[in-house]
Amino acid sequence: MRWSGAAIEPSDPALPEGVELLAQHVRAPAELSRRLAQIGVITREEAARLAPLLKPGQRLVSPDGDLWRWDGFAVAANAPTGAARRLAGKNRLTDIESRVSRPCARTSRSSARLPMRPKPK
Repeated sequence: MRWSGAAIEPSDPALPEGVELLAQHVRAPAELSRRLAQIGVITREEAARLAPLLKPGQRLVSPDGDLWRWDGFAVAANAPTGAARRLAGKNRLTDIESRVSRPCARTSRSSARLPMRPKPK
């Protein structure tokens, strides 16, 4: 697997006015130049104004790790990842299963010690 990159085209849309390019903040292989030219760095406070101005393929990020895409998708820096949500769900299921199985085990042990009653006629 590799990134072959693509040359920056004059027809590529510019980021909204006043947005800093992520490329000014990172060092990356030339193959990533076109992609980095379409990612801007903003503050969280600027997002409501700038995110609606993005063209297809463009993204904005904050120094804190927030992300806004041209299609309206946004992720807060402190949002749990998919893996974290799956792990939390798995842990919750394990906890629930252990709570359900404990009373059943106690009930079966208790009923094993009870004498059998005759059936009423």
